[in-house]
Amino acid sequence: MEYLVIAGVFALSLGATLILIPRIRRVAIRQGWVDDPDGVRKKHSAPTATLGGVGIAFGYAAGMAALFLVQGRLPFELAAPPPALWGGALVMLIAGVYDDVKGLDFKAKFVLQLGVAYALLFAGYRIEVSGLPFVGDDPFQQALVSIPLTVLWIVAVINAINLIDGLDGLAAGVSIIAFAYLALIFSFHGGIAVVLPALVMVGGLAGFLVYNFNPAKIFMGDSGSLFLGFMLAAYSLEGQASLDPVLSFLTLVVVMGLPLLDTGFSIFRRFINGRAIFAPDNDHIHHRMVRRWPQRQAVLWLYAVATVFGTIAVFMAMASETTGFLLFGLAMVLACVGLVRLRSFRQPYAPPVIEEAPGAADAASEVPLQGDGYSDEHEMRAAVSEDAGPFESVS
Repeated sequence: MEYLVIAGVFALSLGATLILIPRIRRVAIRQGWVDDPDGVRKKHSAPTATLGGVGIAFGYAAGMAALFLVQGRLPFELAAPPPALWGGALVMLIAGVYDDVKGLDFKAKFVLQLGVAYALLFAGYRIEVSGLPFVGDDPFQQALVSIPLTVLWIVAVINAINLIDGLDGLAAGVSIIAFAYLALIFSFHGGIAVVLPALVMVGGLAGFLVYNFNPAKIFMGDSGSLFLGFMLAAYSLEGQASLDPVLSFLTLVVVMGLPLLDTGFSIFRRFINGRAIFAPDNDHIHHRMVRRWPQRQAVLWLYAVATVFGTIAVFMAMASETTGFLLFGLAMVLACVGLVRLRSFRQPYAPPVIEEAPGAADAASEVPLQGDGYSDEHEMRAAVSEDAGPFESVS
């Protein structure tokens, strides 16, 4: 019976997102809340609605609410999430919406990220460091290591998801893989109760991915990437990956290897080139991938990379300490090989050439949203005002 209840909660999260996303898209188009292509960093061919993160958050909230309503039918107790989790998620969502609609300075976003990280810290979310040789059992020594490491981890994961959101379906798909592998790993020590929040999030993300996979009809925007990064960071601290604290943390690093690797080398690349580490550029791993493969194929390759990292992390969680550290070394070797194959250290970036059909420039000047397939703006406005079902095309 409990498995039917769990399946129903997953379906509710999935269905809620599927139903809401087309409606969010119509509102975003009417209000002009769209992401315009630039031919360099932004690979889409036409203005595309943003704010998809609102649909993801709504689907997750609906699934979690249903889960607590039916917990009496479950053979285990569900712990209510602390206010810091819901409050932090709401802050990240609102900040992302504001950034999508009006724009938000990166410094303000960074300050907010630090704030929600410390809120989680005071709520009990932290990276366990007890037992480390250089820390011992002294609570003061543990705090000196655990507090900055936890804050750094939360901020890093939030920004990693934000930075990897550069191709259709990439951030959503990689996040699905990360949540699924974390849930599997945590189930080894925590049972099914710790799996359910991740299952609900996977349902919401799957519903969004229906509309976000290439060619995307809507983007998650910063409303999605900031919310999603925060929830992923918080969930990664809710379970135990290994009995050894160092191996447990390294297992989390490997699960999120792809976005963290991209973020780390983006910072390194900008640093050695004398650029601001927060400055946007067009030289991420996914930018290099689309120079070699079509966007859809590049995203599928990156899904495969995230899956390989997740699989290694599962074996790390099940292995002895020595084997676990050897597997971590294997993951790092594979990461280095991948970066070398992409020539990430020395290949200069060449902006992609976008070919336009004859007369495309004239058409673009006459039809602001030509990529949505309407002959004129009036027809587009009329079409988006109609109700569309969750599986109907909204393009």
